[in-house]
This record gives sequence, C-alpha cells and structure tokens, in this order.
Amino acid sequence: MIALDSTGIKVANRGQWMQHKWHVRKCYLNVHVTVDIKQKRIVSLEVTSEEVHDGKMLKKLKDTASENNNVKCALADGMYDSNNNFRYLLTNHTKTGIKTRSLSKVNYLQDI
Repeated sequence: MIALDSTGIKVANRGQWMQHKWHVRKCYLNVHVTVDIKQKRIVSLEVTSEEVHDGKMLKKLKDTASENNNVKCALADGMYDSNNNFRYLLTNHTKTGIKTRSLSKVNYLQDI
C-alpha cells in the first residue's frame, strides 16, 4: 500500500520580492513523494516546477514505486482526483483511496 502527496519548497527569498514587485510567481519547487505505508519508507520521489499539477504525476510515481514493490492500493488526496488516474489504477489492478470531489461522476469505466 502506498500513499502519494506533494509539498512546495521555497527556492529563494527573492521570490517574494519578485511576486510583490512584478506579480511573478516562480519561487517554488514541488516535491512529489510516494511512501510505502507498511515499511515506512520512500519508494519514489520527483522534483518538478510549481506549474506541474499533482494529478499528472500519479502514473510516474506509481510506476517507479511498483518497480521493487507489490503495489495493491494507492492513497492520495483530492489533487489526484481525475478520470485518467482512476482509469490507470483500475487497468493496473490497483485499489484506489483517492478523495473525490462531492459532485464527481464515475465515467472512467466507460472506456475500459
């Protein structure tokens, strides 16, 4: 069982000045992490720019985690809620524990 999440890291303090003066927001890096819950260890890690959405990283993180581990379930927050992610996990026989939006519709099963 794996859990996926990400966090932002501020690269430099000048980023705050640039954001205030020029309204430019390029001062963070995203760190996407996958953790094996039972063994309590990191199984995949990716660093991206702040423009990369969390949901776009699920496939890469899960594939990297699956190289040396038997992944049967994936837990994630609502940022990973997309039909493409559910479809990918379903075709790879992985149970999902992704928080869905309140008005979401199940239409990822139509293409399978």
